[in-house]
Amino acid sequence: MENKPRETRSLDERLAAYPKIREQMMRMADELLQQAEQSVTMDEAEEKLVPMVRQLGRELLSECAGEMAIQAPIPSGKKVRRQVKKKRAG
Repeated sequence: MENKPRETRSLDERLAAYPKIREQMMRMADELLQQAEQSVTMDEAEEKLVPMVRQLGRELLSECAGEMAIQAPIPSGKKVRRQVKKKRAG
């Protein structure tokens, strides 16, 4: 496995290009701090934060897919075959 050069920009600088993701992460941090101030149990904090983490994951994947679609090469006239599950004789 090759080592890639480590990113030198701060997380805030990196997230500047992704305002929706940055906003979601800020909400999660705020929620975590609020939970700590209220002295709730870790189970209660987890209950609140897990859905937020899932939403963040969806947004990250959506952003990534959008970027990949923009950077994807234009198909060269080849027909795209639909992949169909093979029927099993039985």
